[in-house]
Amino acid sequence: MTMLKKYQRLASEFSEVADFAVVYIEEAHPVDGWAFKGTSDIPMHRTQDERCKAAQKMVTSIDLSACTVLVDSMLNAANIAYGAVPIRLHVVQNSQIAYEGGAGPMKYRLNEVKAWLQDYQAKLLQE
Repeated sequence: MTMLKKYQRLASEFSEVADFAVVYIEEAHPVDGWAFKGTSDIPMHRTQDERCKAAQKMVTSIDLSACTVLVDSMLNAANIAYGAVPIRLHVVQNSQIAYEGGAGPMKYRLNEVKAWLQDYQAKLLQE
């Protein structure tokens, strides 16, 4: 959740420059799967409704008001397209991936997205 809180702060800071989204994908550490003891109480999603309820639980536990929250399908289309497990950052500009971060949590580099946004913001100000 710490990463999401930092993402929310970035989204708030650059809300005039870009739209931000969080796509809730499959649970990375379901209680009935590969989980660290005591870190999750969310089971593996078996239906779209279960996945939506898990996403809702996330939304009520952390302020994501600067972001649109989306939920991946049970076919995991977004997860597969963006290689998102367990967490990953992308910048999509004009329907193209302008920035693709490494797979998190080890290669989750919010500072790289911030630098990209700062550069983009500077270009907008020059126009």
